Amino acid sequence: MIAAAILLAGCGGIDRYLYDDPPASGAEASGDAPRSAAPVNAHCVAVARQRALDAEAGGEDEETVEAVRRGTYDDCFAWDAKHGQ
Repeated sequence: MIAAAILLAGCGGIDRYLYDDPPASGAEASGDAPRSAAPVNAHCVAVARQRALDAEAGGEDEETVEAVRRGTYDDCFAWDAKHGQ
């Protein structure tokens, strides 16, 4: 129990990555363009979430963590689309 508390002590911000919305990128993130009508890819959301958590656990700043999440989602979505996932 104590070990779990110690491990989670520095993870207060992790909950912001535990949502199901795919990351907005480029103009979408700035609000200049509407979000695309592409369906949410649950697999890619999960992969992007995990990579963001990894980056945060590794001590990356919030901007870098979000860039990792967006990039991972975009790469995963493109790979799945290309390979019929």
